[in-house]
Amino acid sequence: MWMGRITQTVAIQCPVCPRRAEKSVLHRFWESSSAQRAWQWGIHLLNLLIHGMDTSGPWQPLSWRQGLFSDRIPRKLKKYSMLWTLIRSVVLWTV
Repeated sequence: MWMGRITQTVAIQCPVCPRRAEKSVLHRFWESSSAQRAWQWGIHLLNLLIHGMDTSGPWQPLSWRQGLFSDRIPRKLKKYSMLWTLIRSVVLWTV
C-alpha cells in the first residue's frame, strides 16, 4: 500500500463575501452578508408575527450572542421565546 503524502490547499477567505473576509464560524453564521440578510429576515418575521402587518422597521439589531445562542434576548421578546427559538433555528439552518 502506498503511503504517499497528500497535500491540499485550503482557502481561508470566504468565497461568498465580496470583501473576501477570512472564514470563521462567527463570520459564516453571523458576520457575512448572507448571514446578516437571513438574521434580518428572522427579526422581520418575528415582528410580523408579534405585531402584525402594521409594524415597520428598522428593528433593533441583535448581538451575535443573542442571535446564535439566544443569550439575553430583549425583555419585550421574553414571552415569545418559543417562537424566537423556532425562527432562530430556521435562520441557522438557512445560513
